[in-house]
Amino acid sequence: CVVLVINMATAERVGVYPTFELMTEAQLVRDAPREAADKFSLPQVVQAALQKNFDYQAQQKERDFAQADLNVARSAFLPKLDANGAVSWIDPDVANSFANAERTLSWGLQVEQLLFSPLALGALRAQRAIIDSAEATVRQSELDTIQSAALAFLNVLRAQTSEQVNRQNLRSVRRNLELAELRVQVGSAGRQEVYRWTAEVANNKASVIQANATRNQAELELNRAMNRPLEASFTLDVPEEAANVVIDPRIRPYVDDPWSFRVFRNFLAAEAIERSPEVAQLNAAIEAQEQVLTARRMQLFLPSAVATAGFTNTLNRSGAGSDDPDPMTGFPPRDNFTWQLGLGLAFNVFEWANYAEIDRTDATLMQLTNKRDSVAQRVEQNVRAALHQLGASRAAMKLRAD
Repeated sequence: CVVLVINMATAERVGVYPTFELMTEAQLVRDAPREAADKFSLPQVVQAALQKNFDYQAQQKERDFAQADLNVARSAFLPKLDANGAVSWIDPDVANSFANAERTLSWGLQVEQLLFSPLALGALRAQRAIIDSAEATVRQSELDTIQSAALAFLNVLRAQTSEQVNRQNLRSVRRNLELAELRVQVGSAGRQEVYRWTAEVANNKASVIQANATRNQAELELNRAMNRPLEASFTLDVPEEAANVVIDPRIRPYVDDPWSFRVFRNFLAAEAIERSPEVAQLNAAIEAQEQVLTARRMQLFLPSAVATAGFTNTLNRSGAGSDDPDPMTGFPPRDNFTWQLGLGLAFNVFEWANYAEIDRTDATLMQLTNKRDSVAQRVEQNVRAALHQLGASRAAMKLRAD
């Protein structure tokens, strides 16, 4: 059996590049990019994805946005300080000592403090719940990134194995073709046997080329997950026992018999629902809507309270009317510095939109509750289905090893 050997370093040096069809049956030596490739284990792939993946980094900003919205909601209960200044010049014919002088220059400060507001309080409490939702969103993105990187790692392994198997099949078919040609030469077979194996060789070459393309696509996805150059080469560090990649040794005793497996499924399904980021997001959204609904109902019978304080300082009066009133009239002299304190209450006696908003918020709350129950059911279903698949894969791997 003649084996074609191609020195890839020499081919690149002289500028001669073999075709994909020619390389399907050739033995490649000194494939420089592969020899210099980085090597990654599964934990290293996951760690690199968590540190560099663009999707995960973008999702982490959701937490910052939620914190900024919380600061905005909290600012409603912080003091508001306004500064004002005024310059006026009026007709001297209307200026007088009892009102405005002809020319006036003044400035002042005004402080306002919200003491109580049902809607503002409800918005603040709702935003705190949204912070929890944002945390759950980041956690979900973290788990998605881990899953995506791990699946990309396993897909590369699967694609590499498939390519190797297809190359071995091609070599076996090629040997059968050579045997058929010998049988034809000695007269123990007809030419149709050679034609049949020739067709098999062509089909297997196509399978090898397709397997090579599939491996390249899987490597692109793994590089994207780790935010590396998409066509950068690498090799994977595969554990001696392939089952270690997907099955933790601590759980193996629970997947080998149906009774233990049932207990394990029930336990893991309950844990998945309790720890699910999707369920946590909806729980936080439900809590936020409950706070909004409570605030809108409180607004129907509780007022908003605001305290104000301020002063005005007149720096200069000139022109007509700038003198103080005549004391003989009984009017006191004008004070250049004045201050004021105030407390205001606002009752929303009736507004139809309030009742419409209550109905809409209540409907949204019911919708989120139903969605939360549906998501919890789907999480449980996915966990149980994945565990059944895990049990089957575990058994299949043991049988293939045998």
